[in-house]
Amino acid sequence: MSKSAAASRRRVTLLLAVGAVLVFAVGVAWMSLGHANDPAYQQRMSMPGMSGEEEYLVNLWTDPYPLEPGRARVTVQVTSIIGSPVTLDAARLTPIRPDGTALATVPAAPLPDGNEPRAAMTAVAEFDQPGTWTLVATLTAGNGIEREVRFALPVSG
Repeated sequence: MSKSAAASRRRVTLLLAVGAVLVFAVGVAWMSLGHANDPAYQQRMSMPGMSGEEEYLVNLWTDPYPLEPGRARVTVQVTSIIGSPVTLDAARLTPIRPDGTALATVPAAPLPDGNEPRAAMTAVAEFDQPGTWTLVATLTAGNGIEREVRFALPVSG
């Protein structure tokens, strides 16, 4: 085999390897879109960003999961679409019973540094009866703008 044929074969092999790595990276990124940190519940919201109105993910976890009547720790986190955590200035959680009556709003506190999920806030809320509850998360980010996000949370009997 000539030197030029060997060099050509190496270039083709290199291009195929680079292409395979790119396809793999795009696949991993695509699968992680919308699934940051594997939350129990997730909603989208928009907020002003550096390039205008931007989409964010609001991730929610409950402990216990699935919910049962009683007290539960609720953790909320906001991330960019690709999963980068966004620091919140404040978060308030308002549980609304299946019959529409709202319980007292609970302020959330930041998780201590080093805990997962990063940049999350947490509070203990009461879910005193079975049914589908609405949890209203009122979130304030660094720009001072508040956003409300609603989650439907099933509470088993």
